[in-house]
Amino acid sequence: MDRHILFQGDCSSRKGTVVYTCCHFQLKGCKPLSAEELAIPITLGEHLRKVRIQRKLSQSQVAKIIGVSTNTITFWEKNRNHPTEKFASKIIQFIGYFPFEWKDESLQTKVSYARMVSGNTLKHMGKEIGVDSSTIYKIFNGKSKPQDETLEKIQKYVLSHLDSEILSDQSYHLCI
Repeated sequence: MDRHILFQGDCSSRKGTVVYTCCHFQLKGCKPLSAEELAIPITLGEHLRKVRIQRKLSQSQVAKIIGVSTNTITFWEKNRNHPTEKFASKIIQFIGYFPFEWKDESLQTKVSYARMVSGNTLKHMGKEIGVDSSTIYKIFNGKSKPQDETLEKIQKYVLSHLDSEILSDQSYHLCI
């Protein structure tokens, strides 16, 4: 007489599990939203997850839209790492809105947000405003104080990318 053992050891693996192939059924249903998913999103990854769930898309579908791997989407949504400016821009386009309040933030944070919207690296930002990227880097790491002309260029860059009228005029929806 055969004896079937459902679990061996501490049940931490499926090894030794008996599979009954005569039972054919499939469970269907929606995974309930966790408290985390219902909470107000704070990070870009959390906003991405919220919109993805609202649109009933899988991580792999969103990954194809944005142009990254499924694991990358998972890491962003779980805040294990953060997207580069290039992909932050694509996420903002996908979710359809800019998810952060920026008017009362520091200049450094405003520049970071402007780079998210534009998809620019420091190098590209420097080219756009006519300031060497190493100068911008030194300013934002506290190693240099900006000249008035440079500061004005940086502020114009921020406003050109974050002004609410500009954000609402641009179409930030990617076709699905």
